[in-house]
Amino acid sequence: MNGGMGQRAGRRQRLVSGQPEIIAPGVELYRLSDQALLSPPGIVAVQLLRLNPGRVDLRLVLAQDTVLGLETVPDMARRSEATAAINATERHPRTVIGTSGDGRIWLIAVDGRDKALSLGMSFAELQNLVTRVGLVDALNLDGGGSTTMVVRGVVVNHPSDATGPRKVSDAIVVRVR
Repeated sequence: MNGGMGQRAGRRQRLVSGQPEIIAPGVELYRLSDQALLSPPGIVAVQLLRLNPGRVDLRLVLAQDTVLGLETVPDMARRSEATAAINATERHPRTVIGTSGDGRIWLIAVDGRDKALSLGMSFAELQNLVTRVGLVDALNLDGGGSTTMVVRGVVVNHPSDATGPRKVSDAIVVRVR
């Protein structure tokens, strides 16, 4: 993840504790709401899916969209830098994939843009979350209204679009072996 997200966790107490919902062998769903994750504090809802890489396969599903080929890599980099600068301090829904020191894979969806449910996170707050979960490598994925986590065909987070989950062209699919 940008901005040093892959830094090793210090000696902080682990954020994720308690009993997860067992989705399948090697797949656990944690849900948390911890005001201490935000500065200044506020309401936040986070869903974390912990995967045992020996029990699951991950597959990246990409759109068959010719528009993707029209933008050069330097163009994408410039656009990403401009967007990152704008969104760095604002709270938004976020999506992360990462690995912990024990080799487990984590998928994280942070809800946002709903004052009653979850405000979202800034990049700094997301870095704090990733560190407290114990991730040693992490990547910030598309967030905002695209932040959606589906488990067994059911949306388990609260997408921010008023119309519900967006139709998206790309997804990370987890299949139990």
